[in-house]
Amino acid sequence: MSRTPRIGLLGGAGAVGREVAARLRARGAGEVLIGGRDVAAAEAVVAGVLRGEGHAVEADAHDPVSLRDFCAASDVVVNCAGPSRLLMDRVAVAAIRAGARYVDVGGDDPVYERMTRSSAVDSGSVLLSAGMIPGLTGLLPRYLAGHGFTQVDRLTVYHAVRDRIGRAGAYDFVAGIAAGGDESFAAWRSGAPRSGAVRRAADRALPGFTDPVTVHPYLSPEARRTALRLGLRDGDWYSVLFDGQTSAVLGGLPGLTEDGLAAAAERLCRAAEFDLLGRTPQVVLLCQLDGRGDGGAMTRSLVLRAGGAAELVAAAAAVAVDEVVRGHVPAGVHFAADVLDASRAGEALAGDPGVAQLSVHDMPLEQLVPQDEGAI
Repeated sequence: MSRTPRIGLLGGAGAVGREVAARLRARGAGEVLIGGRDVAAAEAVVAGVLRGEGHAVEADAHDPVSLRDFCAASDVVVNCAGPSRLLMDRVAVAAIRAGARYVDVGGDDPVYERMTRSSAVDSGSVLLSAGMIPGLTGLLPRYLAGHGFTQVDRLTVYHAVRDRIGRAGAYDFVAGIAAGGDESFAAWRSGAPRSGAVRRAADRALPGFTDPVTVHPYLSPEARRTALRLGLRDGDWYSVLFDGQTSAVLGGLPGLTEDGLAAAAERLCRAAEFDLLGRTPQVVLLCQLDGRGDGGAMTRSLVLRAGGAAELVAAAAAVAVDEVVRGHVPAGVHFAADVLDASRAGEALAGDPGVAQLSVHDMPLEQLVPQDEGAI
């Protein structure tokens, strides 16, 4: 784009949208439009977060006219609204038809499948899952693989989030489990997915945690794509579980029907809020790769710590927007983890104010546990 781009944030007054807006302003990414159903809330973001350097626009994803006008006024549309499982491709199609490029912090596999069948994307650019999970959980292993590996054989990923959960995010989470996209106790073995390959483990010592934790194994569509892209022989993905009401709610999600999604999402929001009382928000992503380099067998580990989920999602989204604005994302429908330059993304994330730590180590994760957390 030769001129200063106009970036429209749909849902820009929400927790993630505000954080994205702050990063775009700090980077001088372009003129920012804050779009939402509540214009007063959007104006407050312009006045406070953008310090008057932007515009508030009425935009409702469920109102075709306001959505069309918002997209037409934008060069890049960034969707921070949701739930993605309900909006599906509505915003993406409106953006492409208006001639804008599109970035979605959500927009997982169902949106991808629908967009790849849409003629609206013949010449447009759509970037999906430009957030944390999925998103960074697929991008960070690629970033780690760029640190001296000539061949990668095994990947282990852990992610932990102790923070508030927005209603849209909670709905997408429970809807994804109900749809069967994430298979519990499955892993990647001998170059293929295998059901029942791993069990939940208690008392696992991991860097970034003062006490041993319980980890729950799963295999997601993103994990499968990562395994294929890296050419893995074996792979394990774990969600770190904290004791409390959130774990109890998660335990009741398998077998959930579509009629119970909204109620389950509400329970998850309340449980996360309760479990955070008196505690500091905590987000930790860990990766370990085993393989070979020029000197033979090697192991590298990555530790990422952030102060909050909204901040880390926004950090990932801001990196994606920057890549789109600079013309580094080709036409078509893509998952952010598959198409973004992993090296540039990792460097940008390491410098983000919401990321407390992003470090790579020449040792397994277990050898990082005895070290002081602040020195990892």
